[in-house]
Amino acid sequence: KEKRNHLVDVFSLPLLRDQLLQLDGWGIKKTDTLCKEIEKASSSLTFQKALEAIGISSVGSSVSKIVSQSFTSFSAMSRASESDLLERGLSKSAAASLSAFSQLDEVLQRG
Repeated sequence: KEKRNHLVDVFSLPLLRDQLLQLDGWGIKKTDTLCKEIEKASSSLTFQKALEAIGISSVGSSVSKIVSQSFTSFSAMSRASESDLLERGLSKSAAASLSAFSQLDEVLQRG
């Protein structure tokens, strides 16, 4: 769970450009360089690789591959029920972990 929050925080930094500029040692050039590199990294990060990298219990490369064949985003995956995930060939533990992650993500987005 904590790994996922850090991933989201890193990719959200360009949205916080004005706050970054207020930090000691962070000028326009440094801030813009960081924002450009984050945007470049996020544009080349596939849903499959992002899902694998988050560190959700029971979700590794094979599970993330199966999930990414059915869903193209976290948003699309979060609409799937645990039984939908099981029907796609996921183990009970992987389906439960992804379902729990989706519910947590919903709560976090509501604030």
